[in-house]
Amino acid sequence: MDVKEHIYADDPARGHRDVRTNLEKVDYFFLGNGLIQAAVQVCDSGAGTPVGLLIMRPDRLGPKRDVLTMDRVAGLEPTIVRVLRQGRAAQPSPGRVQAAWTESAGIPTVSVSWRTEDLDVEERFWCPIV
Repeated sequence: MDVKEHIYADDPARGHRDVRTNLEKVDYFFLGNGLIQAAVQVCDSGAGTPVGLLIMRPDRLGPKRDVLTMDRVAGLEPTIVRVLRQGRAAQPSPGRVQAAWTESAGIPTVSVSWRTEDLDVEERFWCPIV
């Protein structure tokens, strides 16, 4: 690793709230296989995107705002799964999200569950073994 990767002048107080690493009631679940690194951000306080996916290069360490899926204006909001049902879009909202580590076919998996008035949704995140 280059020492320049550890020294940078990023101010996480600038920009979208998702670039902050100290969000209230946030959990990060890290996944990877050596070729890709990902993190699932679960923020149940409303301080950030309720369920966001960060995709990173495993060979680079840098500020959160530089992850491949971080939009400069919308943060991680474009990574939210939306379910269309009868012309209405449902998505996770603060206070209704739960996440935990599980296992699927021997692969560490993040299970994220959320509810709406008439839907129960479970999202599963994992990295394939190469």
